[in-house]
Amino acid sequence: MGEQKQNYSYWAAYGAIFSIAIALYVWLIPHRWISPDEGAHLMSAKRILFGEVPFVDYGSRQPLYCYIHALFQAVLGQTLTSGRIVSMLFTLTTAILVSRAARMIGGPPAGPVAAGLFLFSSLTVHYSTAVQTQPIVMCLTLAAVLAATSATSRTYLAAGVLLACGFYVRESALAVALALMIYLIVFERKRGGVLRLGGPLVCGFLAIVVLVFAYFGRWLSFEAMWHNRLNPIALGLEAVEGFLGAALSQTTQDVSAAGTEVIETLGRPSSGLYLAVTFKMIMPLILVAAVTAITRLGIKTGETSKRVLRMLLISIMTLAAFYGYWMYARGFFPGYAREFEPLLAIIGGAGLAAAGRQCSFGWLHAGVAAILLAGGVLTISDRMPVWIESLTLAGGAAFIMLVLLAAPFAMRRHGTISLVLGTGLLLLLFALRRAGAPLSGISPAQTLLVGLALFIMATVLSLYAAREAIAGRMLVGVTLFGLIFSANTTMTKGGVSYQAPWHPDLVREVVEIIKAQTEPDEEVMSGGMIWSYAAGRMPFLRLNHPLGSFREEVDGEWADFTYDYFRNNPPGAVVLDDFTQMVFYKSSAIQAELESWRTIYQHDEDSPVTILLPPIR
Repeated sequence: MGEQKQNYSYWAAYGAIFSIAIALYVWLIPHRWISPDEGAHLMSAKRILFGEVPFVDYGSRQPLYCYIHALFQAVLGQTLTSGRIVSMLFTLTTAILVSRAARMIGGPPAGPVAAGLFLFSSLTVHYSTAVQTQPIVMCLTLAAVLAATSATSRTYLAAGVLLACGFYVRESALAVALALMIYLIVFERKRGGVLRLGGPLVCGFLAIVVLVFAYFGRWLSFEAMWHNRLNPIALGLEAVEGFLGAALSQTTQDVSAAGTEVIETLGRPSSGLYLAVTFKMIMPLILVAAVTAITRLGIKTGETSKRVLRMLLISIMTLAAFYGYWMYARGFFPGYAREFEPLLAIIGGAGLAAAGRQCSFGWLHAGVAAILLAGGVLTISDRMPVWIESLTLAGGAAFIMLVLLAAPFAMRRHGTISLVLGTGLLLLLFALRRAGAPLSGISPAQTLLVGLALFIMATVLSLYAAREAIAGRMLVGVTLFGLIFSANTTMTKGGVSYQAPWHPDLVREVVEIIKAQTEPDEEVMSGGMIWSYAAGRMPFLRLNHPLGSFREEVDGEWADFTYDYFRNNPPGAVVLDDFTQMVFYKSSAIQAELESWRTIYQHDEDSPVTILLPPIR
């Protein structure tokens, strides 16, 4: 009877977690601001419905990714909503896989905890509905890892197939494929697992590659396929060439720098601030995973749980290497951190579930600590520069550990008193802030000294507790710290506009004007593709992603080609969204031509957008 009641509690937790997540994500679909990549990705899928073939008729993202979105567009319509539903569904499916993997490591309680950590991570919430490759590749690669945990030839064959499918969504799936091979070499070598399991893994992967080559071989030569992104080996060759200095031309670096300038022009953070904010968003997962790994909380001794944990840790390392190269080649983008989230949530979920079993304090004490830390974070965060803020809040982390470690002894029978005192301190902090107290005058050195003193006190108190209880309370403490810190960062520096320059209302307004002023068969020149896609028009030069299409071209050749095309096939409208200028204004002739075009719309409030029409219609 007790076990049945416990299972019911787990299913109730799952129901609550997924219901809240779905409601939140559904709300975000129409409200999240629109990023430049979303229109480009959706346009690549839309052209498949017109009978065109990616990599043959136009440049695009990996083909399977485009075909998945094309399928959803065929069913749900060629809208932004259809693309965002794809991301939401795969994010939710990944959460189910995260839950399954966490249960394998930390038992049934770890499932809903890990799913909650993943679904409500600030970074996941931000990108849960954004049209990106990450939601699909996270789902496929994690499914591959789970398949490989069974350690049979058949499951490794399935893992190879899933990883190859993941590669044809996003190239980072190669990092997880490498992780499984490293696992076999390190941990299964003595049992003959490299050939017995690695062979099916490679065969499954190559089977999909052969099918893709056979499909595209109807239009492309083998040499053409070998040297583009249809070939997994090409990425490795490119990386080697890049580190030798042969692949990364000055033009590529200039484009990356220009991209940062445009982001700053639009009022968005620079790439350095993106890195800082992204780190804060994913901080809770990093904290709980790190403490879990150090203390081995919630990790069973069974062979399957060890296998899962080893695969996850190696995958984190290979993904870090992959994105280390990607940052070297292209700079930092917040989406790079997303593929670490499910792996960290699995490990952290197992640890938190174990901490709940091992801690002897009441959750009231954790609540009091959370209230105190939330008050401190909200009080100082808006007054601190980004780099100082992290150091200052380190004292908050030490303090919350102190409260949790001392709670079972100092406040065992006085929870009400602690709650009153905590609430009073919180009100005092807000009162000081309202009065304009110079709280930002606290130096990082002073804060660290206070934090160190609190940590020493906590250590002394912890001598009276069992080792498991200490680790459990510390894990709950750092998790509360991370969640509140991350949520505060999200509210103050993120929001629905994080790395997205265009408000949905702005897009709707511009699209309606384009529809009214152009014919269906006319092209639209713009840097962002959302205008063309949502208006049902083809992009200028038939380029889905003009920002990255001419990185290797010589400016003179590019300018001559685009101007000739412009003269012979003038677009029905030009949308100047800053990205447009960054690409097409390389041709001074086009820039001169556009000076005579008519401005019929101009928006400067959130981000500069201007619509130009030809002089004579």
